[in-house]
Amino acid sequence: MRTTQPAARYALAILATAVALFARQLLMPLYGSQNPYHTVWLAVAFSAWYCGLGPSIVTALSGALGVWYWFVPPFHSFALHNRSDAFGVLGFLVFSSAIIALGESNRRGYVARSRLAAIVQSSDDAIISKNLDGIITSWNKGAERVFGYTAEEAVGQHITLIIPPDRSSEEAMILDKLRKSERIDHFETVRLHKNGTNLDISVTISPVKDAAGQVVGASKVARDIT
Repeated sequence: MRTTQPAARYALAILATAVALFARQLLMPLYGSQNPYHTVWLAVAFSAWYCGLGPSIVTALSGALGVWYWFVPPFHSFALHNRSDAFGVLGFLVFSSAIIALGESNRRGYVARSRLAAIVQSSDDAIISKNLDGIITSWNKGAERVFGYTAEEAVGQHITLIIPPDRSSEEAMILDKLRKSERIDHFETVRLHKNGTNLDISVTISPVKDAAGQVVGASKVARDIT
């Protein structure tokens, strides 16, 4: 997750580079000039995830210059002893670019998922997900307010926890339609509060699919219209 202030992110990226170069210096007796970049890869990956795009680019460039100056013969010089060393620097920058691009993509995905989770949790409507066996897999704050059960009490229970006994056939029909990937239209029904009272609710059900496009569960949005 990205540090808030830009200055702090850049400082952290520079610190990560310095630590990586220092660690490589400690390994000089063991490796010499072989594998000069392997500690700096870690700094690039760290910066790509925790610091963001700009700081991770700084890490890659400063890391390449640091390795070139301290660990590529002739040492303490930016001269290149042979062509393979030039290819090594170029290869490091190319692969660092790939790491940065992947890290940025993953970080943005994480931010988007976190934002979506926050929206779900703050919704006044009850938002519940369940698998095809009817087991509750998520339960937001709205569901806690509407039905009276906490998430700890509801998750892992069967959805019939909130369904009156005389409506059990309705849930069986819903699960059967989900397994067949059939459309479920918006409807109004009755559900059960923790205290035993009936609630008139408006329900919208959407299928939840896996990466292969197979329906693996459902997301239910319920609004109390009592």
